[in-house]
Amino acid sequence: MYAAEKAGMATQIRQKQEAPTFIRQHQQAIMRREQHVESVPIAASAVVTPRWPSHEKAYGGIRLQHLAGTTCPQKVSFPEGTFVRKTVPWKPVPMMAETLANHLYQVAGVRVPDCKLYSADMMLCRWLAGLQQVSELDALKMSSVRAQLTKNFVLDAIIANYDVRAFKYGVGESQIATDAGGDVVRIDNGGSLDTDWSGGRKSSNYKCAENVSQRRLTWSRLPYSLWDWQIVEKFSPGFYNNPTAHDMTQQIQDILSQRNSLLSRIEGFQDSVSNGHKLSHVYIKTFNDHLDELKSTLQARIDCLGRIVEKRPDLLDVALISSRDSMDVLPAVICDGVRQVCHDL
Repeated sequence: MYAAEKAGMATQIRQKQEAPTFIRQHQQAIMRREQHVESVPIAASAVVTPRWPSHEKAYGGIRLQHLAGTTCPQKVSFPEGTFVRKTVPWKPVPMMAETLANHLYQVAGVRVPDCKLYSADMMLCRWLAGLQQVSELDALKMSSVRAQLTKNFVLDAIIANYDVRAFKYGVGESQIATDAGGDVVRIDNGGSLDTDWSGGRKSSNYKCAENVSQRRLTWSRLPYSLWDWQIVEKFSPGFYNNPTAHDMTQQIQDILSQRNSLLSRIEGFQDSVSNGHKLSHVYIKTFNDHLDELKSTLQARIDCLGRIVEKRPDLLDVALISSRDSMDVLPAVICDGVRQVCHDL
């Protein structure tokens, strides 16, 4: 869906200019204290940096390049740096979902563009220079990419990131890139959470008897996407290595340890939105209600996986999805087992 960042987007944080040297001794002491505070590294969960264009200027800047994609992306230069500006005037939901998904990834320590939502239909993401698309990599480098992506397989599934591994040829190649050091960057995450690859809303009604192509377009309270992501990868190989039950158990435990931070990031997401005149009171209410729904669903998904690890670890056995029939119908042992363990979530 969102193939805008084929060249990459920037997470580079511009260094602060040194404060001028003051004459008086007590002023110098104040300056040193301020510099000490500013020099403290930003935590992984602190995704909003000091140097962003103001709300009034965010719609301006010097347009450097029009990029491909349904979000009308443009590479734009501001005094604060170079950004990609995305706008979808007719569909505001994708803007919020992609920005929030990137924030959640950052909480988990996963490389993504640093993005900020400015209004119902506009976001800015820092430009990442020097990225290389996975489609351009040789087999040796792709082996590293697969290993890196697989380390966060469960997180991709739990936030239902459709674009990283969409069930159609080509989607994903423009959503994943590597930097000069070979580290993977998920550069386009617009199909995450309750938003599908086209920017529409995913259904919340999961049906085990549907084909996996439809099941994967569902944002349900129970985390069936964990099995659907495996099924697609097993029978239509993409960019992951097939995770083992041990891999998934470890990753679920990691997510459980980050649970409060992930949910808190959703709670604080409103603080990262510029409250300028572009945001109407009606939109702010809709925005907050939507965030409440997303938080509730994500919390249920995480808590359900925790129960499965504790009470039904057998459901993570990859042998349960060994048949190609699982593409057409999710195996009953998984469908019923997850519901039994998590029916009250």
